[in-house]
Amino acid sequence: MDYRTAIEELENILEDLRNQQVGVDELETSVARAAELIDWCRTRLRTVADKTDRLDTGIEPGQLL
Repeated sequence: MDYRTAIEELENILEDLRNQQVGVDELETSVARAAELIDWCRTRLRTVADKTDRLDTGIEPGQLL
């Protein structure tokens, strides 16, 4: 899975919930899936932030110019 796919799935779940297209029987599954996707996205964002921070600390000002 990639970040964009996860966000699109989250948006679809949210749209279904807003439009009341999720029945009571599906609600628990939809909310659980949304929670999994949110957790995955947060982890992915932290990983990317950590990697970019490490790259940034290794570069001296003006080094890229």
